[in-house]
Amino acid sequence: MIKIDLIVIGNLGSDSLTDAPFQHNYLPTLGLNLVKKEFDHQGQQIKLCIWDTAGQDKYFSLTKSYFQRADGVIMVFDIADKDSFNRISDYWIKQVQECSKANSQSILVGNKVDLCEKRQVKFLEAQEFSQKYKLPYFEVSAKTGEGVQEAFNFISRRCTECIETEVNEVQHLQIDSENRPTGFQGCVNTIMSIWKK
Repeated sequence: MIKIDLIVIGNLGSDSLTDAPFQHNYLPTLGLNLVKKEFDHQGQQIKLCIWDTAGQDKYFSLTKSYFQRADGVIMVFDIADKDSFNRISDYWIKQVQECSKANSQSILVGNKVDLCEKRQVKFLEAQEFSQKYKLPYFEVSAKTGEGVQEAFNFISRRCTECIETEVNEVQHLQIDSENRPTGFQGCVNTIMSIWKK
């Protein structure tokens, strides 16, 4: 089983992720919903832990420790609310880049495409911003569920690939250390290899 920790900044409708049931825990001291879910993705068992601001991101700031343990960050804005986009472009993007761990994956999501007639953030504006910061960009509707599954699947897949790469690297290091001679024999081998050169 692979465990993935995600932070959702903004309101995306985490319940739309899969058909499997969610386990909710509200943490009032942090203003966060902790959502847990287990599901199968391409034959791999995934345990997803989502720290969801549920659209209350303007009322609090996440500490560095949350970003450092997150495998992925989903930054969500409302396409019908320019202020929500500005909060990401003026504040959250800097926090995510400065505080996230090196291999953390991030995506940008424009929510409420069901309200296209009230759009305040143009698609090209959001796309240019996402390209500037190398963020995959999705437009979704948490209300209808359109695109939500695809966005979660994408970042889950990216996080899974990074975690598997990390695990493989650790296993290779362990094998190398087990096969490497130690003590006196290791010193002899090192001296002999230098002498042969």
